[in-house]
Amino acid sequence: MTSDHEPAATPGQERAGAAKDLGGLLGRIGPSFFQTAWVVADLDAAKKAMQDTLGCGEFAEFRMEQKWTLRGERVAGGLALGYARTGNMQVELMQPLTGTTIQHEFLTERGPGPHHYGYLVTNLAESVAAAADFGFTETMSGRFGTVKVSFIDTYTELGVYLELIEDPDDLYWATKPWRDSRDQVRLT
Repeated sequence: MTSDHEPAATPGQERAGAAKDLGGLLGRIGPSFFQTAWVVADLDAAKKAMQDTLGCGEFAEFRMEQKWTLRGERVAGGLALGYARTGNMQVELMQPLTGTTIQHEFLTERGPGPHHYGYLVTNLAESVAAAADFGFTETMSGRFGTVKVSFIDTYTELGVYLELIEDPDDLYWATKPWRDSRDQVRLT
C-alpha cells in the first residue's frame, strides 16, 4: 500500500528505498540457469586453465565489436569470447579488447575472475522489470541479431552479475550442442 505522497512503482521501475530481494529474483529466474562466465586477461591461458581444472572440452571462440547500453549511455566495446562446457554447464570466457563495457571495468577494477551467471528467459523486458521489482537494476544491455541480453547488478549481494538472455530464434542455443533439447531448461 502506498501513501498519498508516494506513488506506486510502475512495472519494471525500481522501488526507491526498497530492500533488495535476491532470493525472490533467483526464485523467479533460477530454473533457467545454464552458464557461468569469467572475465579474463588472456583468453588462451584461461582456456587451458579451465580445461585443466574444470575438465572443459574444446572452446568455440569468436570476437565481437558491439554497441551496448551501459548505465543508460550508448558505448562500444570489443570482446574475445570462448565457450565450452563442463558437465551440463556452459563456461564463457570474456577477454575485453576495446572500448567500454562492464567486462572492461571489471578487469580494471578487480582483475580476472567470476563475472556472471547466465539465465535464458522468454521475455527479457519482463525479466528486467521483475529484477527491478526485486530491487536490482540493469547495468548493461545489448542485442546480437534477435538475441537480447541484459546484465543485472547483483554483484554486492551475489559476488557476480546475472546475465538474462532472450533467444527467440535459438541462435544462442546453437553454442550449446551438448544439450539434447531446449526443453531441458525451463525458461522464465
